[in-house]
Amino acid sequence: MNSNSLIVSNTYFSIDKALEYVGDNSRFQKGVINILSITWMLFSFMIMGQPFLFQEPVFKCKFTETDTDLKECSFQQACKAHYKEIDMSQSSDSVTLDFELYCDRQYLIGVCGSIFFAGNAISGFIFPPLSNKKGRKFALCLSILLSGVSIIICGFSHNIVQFMIMFFFCGVGLNGFETISLVYVSEISAEKFRNYSTISLGCAWSIAQILYGFITYYISSWRYQCIFLMGIPFLILFWIARGYLLETPRYLVSKSRFADARAVLNIICHRNKKPQFQYKLEGEVEEENYYTSAYQTPEEKYSSYYNYQQQNNYGYLDLFRYSSIRITTLYLVIFWSFRYMIYYGQSLSLSSLGAEMHSNLTLTAISETVAILMSAPIKLKMKRKPSLFWFSLITALCCISLIFLNIPENCYLDQQACIQKGLIVFSAMGIRFGISVFGGILMTYTSERYPTVVRSLGYGICIASGKIITIFVPLIVVFVQSYNLNPLAFFGFIGIGAAILCRFITETFGQPLQDQLEETTKNEIPLIEMGNMSASGKLQKSML
Repeated sequence: MNSNSLIVSNTYFSIDKALEYVGDNSRFQKGVINILSITWMLFSFMIMGQPFLFQEPVFKCKFTETDTDLKECSFQQACKAHYKEIDMSQSSDSVTLDFELYCDRQYLIGVCGSIFFAGNAISGFIFPPLSNKKGRKFALCLSILLSGVSIIICGFSHNIVQFMIMFFFCGVGLNGFETISLVYVSEISAEKFRNYSTISLGCAWSIAQILYGFITYYISSWRYQCIFLMGIPFLILFWIARGYLLETPRYLVSKSRFADARAVLNIICHRNKKPQFQYKLEGEVEEENYYTSAYQTPEEKYSSYYNYQQQNNYGYLDLFRYSSIRITTLYLVIFWSFRYMIYYGQSLSLSSLGAEMHSNLTLTAISETVAILMSAPIKLKMKRKPSLFWFSLITALCCISLIFLNIPENCYLDQQACIQKGLIVFSAMGIRFGISVFGGILMTYTSERYPTVVRSLGYGICIASGKIITIFVPLIVVFVQSYNLNPLAFFGFIGIGAAILCRFITETFGQPLQDQLEETTKNEIPLIEMGNMSASGKLQKSML
């Protein structure tokens, strides 16, 4: 379909109205969310499955020279025992077992996690600028490809150094996918799809955790998990996404590529079985006025148009240069850092949450699924400020409660039971519930607060800042667990600070998405949405 052959009328649509016209939450958008949801499930396997990739082997120990029988002992006890051996019948085939990452090499588990999150952090400064320059689709597909290739090579690693190198690139790709996919779903359709898309992705993420807990019973080899459960499916999804996904019209409009935006809108119309889109888009009136002024020489016209185009070229420093988004960026960096510290801190602490690790993953995943489903009506009915405040506070209080819930030494093994384990599991489910609702609302709030021209940069710096903080989380978790303490208790106090800051943010509930920064739109000609320009002869002449 060649949209350039269509007769374009002088009726002007805002990009939101154009996206509603071509079908909001229709066939094409459902195909997009299906592809991205499956990819988010693989993303969840890799992130939330790390405790299983680095699962501790089961040891049997002799504590004194006089002991005649080997007794099952904890990971910490084994390193202090007089004699120890690994019970291969009960130990999973993990990276820890394969590369002997225990006792004096245990610190390498934390180093692996930190390297992965270092890749996450660096990715935040690569993929958002790339998506601004090359487009959302290009950056999204590249991140999926990089993730798949690096995960497969991880599965073929012969030593821990090779594994660490590819684990780093895996972190780069997966964080790029997370960032750009959130931007993509916020821009590919109108408000209805935008609200439900993040919920769908969140549900796919949490359901994947439940599935992963069952899958690892049957595919226990970490190499098979990397190659067949994650790597190869990523490559298949790259091929599907490359053929099905389209560039977002909102991105094309922000770059003043109006003809390309109309072409994409018409492809969406075709897939959704809607009438062709034959109208002009917001911004074209400004472009025409810049280029057709009767009082400018040809050189001045070119210079004016070039300056107009340059308005849409932004970098990370602009997030702090413009007053309309400066404070917002500072607040969001703190909120995203809090979210990642709690979420990944808990996922890396599964072995210290009371129950057996598979049970911990399943219970917290069920809690997260319920939270994400509940976040749908919360997003639609509750304002952003109070919802972010209350759920950050709930999360913080559940974390702090763990200070008073230490597991006794005689209750550490999986088959031993005590009330402290039950209370810790209950608190862990509360933490996952609170941070999941908080995270879901935060994703929506971030997309609503940043204009299109800097949205990917805003997401990028928020996620990258959070991932920089999480570089230290695996090391903190390993260090604190060596003293049989729960690391989440410390993070709870940071949550109290985040809750207080929620009282000072700008409300976005019910407001339309902005495409340009406030500072660049103060002197623009008002847009007439869906109105025929012939109603104003004088204005029509100035645009033709």
